[in-house]
Amino acid sequence: MSLLAGSLVLAGAAWGSFAATAAQRAASGGSVLHPSRSSCAGCGRLLGWVDLLPVAGYLLCRGRCQSCGATIPALYPLAELAGLLIALTAVLAFGDAGWRLGAALLFGAVLLAIALRDAVDFIIPDLLSLPLLLLGLGATAWLEPAALPDHALAVLLGGALLWLVAWLYRRRRGRDGLGLGDVKLFAALGAWLGLEGLAPCLLLAALGALGYVGLQAWFTGRPIDGATMVPFGTWLGFAGWLVYVAPMLLEKI
Repeated sequence: MSLLAGSLVLAGAAWGSFAATAAQRAASGGSVLHPSRSSCAGCGRLLGWVDLLPVAGYLLCRGRCQSCGATIPALYPLAELAGLLIALTAVLAFGDAGWRLGAALLFGAVLLAIALRDAVDFIIPDLLSLPLLLLGLGATAWLEPAALPDHALAVLLGGALLWLVAWLYRRRRGRDGLGLGDVKLFAALGAWLGLEGLAPCLLLAALGALGYVGLQAWFTGRPIDGATMVPFGTWLGFAGWLVYVAPMLLEKI
């Protein structure tokens, strides 16, 4: 792996840490950018370089603040690991240079931010999903212009499909089962994956969500019912990235 590729992988881990912090702050009504320095939520101590080491910092500090002993949410090392894996798989799939790699890294970075925000408070901001849709169409037009009609149609069909599912669920059950944020995210995924990628993406996301609620019920002892909330956008993001990079990775094997 080249120096550039290694730097991109480390940057992916750092992005995961920032995205986790941004999701936590946005969920609590705070500013994403202020304060600019990360600090302990328990005592307010500014984090040092050891604390900020992606994944390793969490392990070295044993998951606790070095000053007050407050527990550091596991979301942080998981987000850092996810960012690292996104960057690594992008480099392995598309090489360590070029517009295609840049587009893949941008796609993965926004997907991770969306997945983390949905995991924290079940919200998928339009500020993330709608630009992701436009970026997907723009990247397709630049890198693969012949595929643009297919990807544009995938936007329409993907959004219409999940909107119909949400509408039918509400009509039958009298309550929301799928948010419009999920609808917009799936439409945005259509811009990147095209028609061919929609079905495997939705299937993988559904399986991931079912596995999540099953494990949650197993560990907590609480039964699954209509009130059980699932961050489906998180699983859509995971599935979308997997469908995006898997074909290229398989070609390299």
